[in-house]
Amino acid sequence: MLILRERLLVEILLEDTQPVARADLATKMSLSESTIRDLIKDVSQNSDKHGFKIQLIKGKGYIIQVEDKALLERYLENEESVDVYNQEQRLEALIFYILQSNRYITIGELIDRMQLSRSTIVRDLKIIEKILSESRLKLIKKAHYGLKVVGQEQDFRKAFSKYVLNSTLYLEPTKNYKEFSERIENKELEDILTQALKESCLEISDVAFENVLTHLKILLYRVEQRNFITKADFTKDKVPKVYMDVAMFINNWIKRKFDILLPGEELRYLSTHISARTSTAMLDIKEREKLRREIKNILQKLDQEFLTDFENDNELIEALVIHMHPLIKRLYFNLQLENPLIEEIYIKYTNVFVVSYSFAENIKEKYGYCLTRDEIGYIALHFATHFERINNKSIERIKRIVVICATGGGSAHLIRLKLESVFPNAVVLTTSSVNADQFKTELPDIFLSTIFMDKEIYGVPVLQIKQFLDEREIRKIKEIAALHILKKPVKSNQLLRIQSLFFKEIFQKTDETNYLEIIKTQADKMIELNLAEQDFTDLVLERESKFTTIYQNGIAGPHPMKLNAKEDVIGVTILKNPIEWNGKIVRMIFLINVKKGHLFMHKEISALLLYLMENQEARDRIIKSDSFEEFLMEIGRCLN
Repeated sequence: MLILRERLLVEILLEDTQPVARADLATKMSLSESTIRDLIKDVSQNSDKHGFKIQLIKGKGYIIQVEDKALLERYLENEESVDVYNQEQRLEALIFYILQSNRYITIGELIDRMQLSRSTIVRDLKIIEKILSESRLKLIKKAHYGLKVVGQEQDFRKAFSKYVLNSTLYLEPTKNYKEFSERIENKELEDILTQALKESCLEISDVAFENVLTHLKILLYRVEQRNFITKADFTKDKVPKVYMDVAMFINNWIKRKFDILLPGEELRYLSTHISARTSTAMLDIKEREKLRREIKNILQKLDQEFLTDFENDNELIEALVIHMHPLIKRLYFNLQLENPLIEEIYIKYTNVFVVSYSFAENIKEKYGYCLTRDEIGYIALHFATHFERINNKSIERIKRIVVICATGGGSAHLIRLKLESVFPNAVVLTTSSVNADQFKTELPDIFLSTIFMDKEIYGVPVLQIKQFLDEREIRKIKEIAALHILKKPVKSNQLLRIQSLFFKEIFQKTDETNYLEIIKTQADKMIELNLAEQDFTDLVLERESKFTTIYQNGIAGPHPMKLNAKEDVIGVTILKNPIEWNGKIVRMIFLINVKKGHLFMHKEISALLLYLMENQEARDRIIKSDSFEEFLMEIGRCLN
């Protein structure tokens, strides 16, 4: 198995004909020099088998010597890659292999498969026991036999779907599962499912369709190995005939194709999956209206919490009614959709996720069911669509914009041309700062200024912008203009100045290793400085206990369960050394504290964090900051 860091190291050395210093390797690979030394030691242990050697040239650095080009190429072409230095990937790979085994698997087999030490495997297995327990499964150990996962079949299949079929790693399946997969013709399976749903007049989303296909593949694999769903596995309520008909149609195909006849409980379990993932035009009018009222009541509560207007958006309400009907059935049968885009949604729509989480809490209060993060992610998309729709409608209402530049000359005209394409219904006028008073008798909807000015001119907000408008700046202008049209509180210049949210008193660079302790200390400091409410620390830690806010590439953005800051601020912790928390690497922590109703501000902060996740150079510069002033300067570079 070729490890990702090994591949990167070899590729860097191959690119350079001159020796590469350890410090340069550390910079290029975002690792410490001591880690580089250990990595080279690990690679060198087996390098002769792969046609190369790494040599240290004293005083200069490392150089690679290719002894067998064919062996080296074969080594680099190996696509089965897991970064064993990344605990999250390591654990995922181990679970991937363990779940595919229908027998006891020994630690020796895992050592051979993963190329890891026994102590690392044993240490990781203790964590895997906890991970599997979250899926209500147990990892049992039997002397002279090895390890095996046990539990109810329904729970096993959910875990198999999550960790095997939806694994984010490219891994070679075990021999048994590979042979099974090669016998399954995906196109034929898709056609059978499509035909069965069509004949019963059932509608299904693309994501739900993929979920049912996944269930069918796991069902076939497990049944073929004589692992069956039992009566104890799920609710005994009767499933409507329309869904049982679809299950029977598929069962007949399975019998013809694989000579397998599904037992009654398997049929009923399949029908509940179909019921929980499809919708039908036969939804009773009274049932629909009842669901509509309940959703509207929840939206009223959200409006009070976030200062929004969800209750009056009929498109949002109808979308949620359609979404909630099968969702409630899924919750009843304890079957929830997996969301392949959840990490992307969680990062891109962090502000909307705050709303969706509150919606989920209200669902729990009303129906007694807990939603998974995957399901909350789907609901977040409906709220994201609402905000986009509201913004677009608001932009159409903007009729008059005044652009203020130092002279009102060429740069103002370039800005005007750009804005005319963005605000099609608006007249865009340009002026110099000394002539701004001429508009007091016929005020615009908004002033845009390339120079620093007062926050308002005759009650109209002044938005400070850059001389040259890129897509990022245009997006901000559109959203702030929309807020003003909607009569939301707008802090004009300050909204584009994310830097103003950072304070020296809540900035630190530390060698602390406990992620939760770092958050707690920082949150307590905000309370002490009268920036946050007394329950801020508890709300942040509660949020972290339910859904981690550690994102990608070492960036974490913890925030409370609800928006209720005294002041909009961001606490910053830069870790001198990366720490690992629940299988994820953390290097920078941005503790977010935003006022009630300031979802836009939350969105802008999320955009900054996303930029850092995607830009290694920016991350490296910030990590190297030794003072608050240096940090603020680097953040400014990210925002410009």
